[in-house]
Amino acid sequence: MLDFAIVSVRRLLADRKGISAVEYGVLGAVIVTVIATAAGLVSGAITTSFTGIQGAMTP
Repeated sequence: MLDFAIVSVRRLLADRKGISAVEYGVLGAVIVTVIATAAGLVSGAITTSFTGIQGAMTP
C-alpha cells in the first residue's frame, strides 16, 4: 500500500501537464482548512486579551 502511494506521488510530481480542476479543489480545501484553524486559534487569544483589558479598565 505504501509503495502504491509513493509511486502515485512520484507520478503526480512528474506530471508536467498542469494542475487539473480536482487538484485546484483539493488545494482550495487545504487552504480553507488552514485559515479556519488559524482563525480558531487566534480568536481565543484575542478574546483573552480583550477580557484582560476589560478587567483592567473596570473600577
